[in-house]
Amino acid sequence: MDDNQSTSETEEDLLSTGITSKEGADPAVKSVEELIDQIESSTEGNNEKPPLIPFDPPLTAAEIKGILQQCLQQILTEADFKSTREFYGTPGSTDIVLVNDSKLPWPADFNPKVKGFNLRFAQSISVDLDGNRVLGIRLEKLDVAAPNSGLFDGNITLVLSNVGGTKNGAVIGGSLTFFSIHRQGDTYVAKYSGSFDP
Repeated sequence: MDDNQSTSETEEDLLSTGITSKEGADPAVKSVEELIDQIESSTEGNNEKPPLIPFDPPLTAAEIKGILQQCLQQILTEADFKSTREFYGTPGSTDIVLVNDSKLPWPADFNPKVKGFNLRFAQSISVDLDGNRVLGIRLEKLDVAAPNSGLFDGNITLVLSNVGGTKNGAVIGGSLTFFSIHRQGDTYVAKYSGSFDP
């Protein structure tokens, strides 16, 4: 057998497999284009996030600030907290005090921002006591040594209370709001784990 005949037979073999031509190919053999189309169609509309799993301590200072930002974002924007926000604060008010005279201070250089709200650090006794209620948020607990996702418990506890006046109605006490920290893919997320209003 000469080289020309060997080359011709090799080309015929390749053509018969359907790799270079779909004509006469085995229906079980898929082209690259068909495989890509199948993968894209199977993942189309699949926007599910990775599952929540326990986080791996320790967390960096930046990660802790990011978690606290998420907690504040949820409290101030999600409908589940609306009644609590309006009870301790004034409905429609965008003024939020991050109480900084508690035993556990907010992290240094923490500068949270939530669209539509004016967040400011202040002592709980420095607001206008003759004015309307002002929603105050105090950092009560920050424990990132290990995962904690128990009901009415968590790595973070925030206390929501009125740090303003009583012109539009007096309220006492505060609501303990709990968040647990989880890892989701390559990021850390804060998950609400309950609240308690003693």
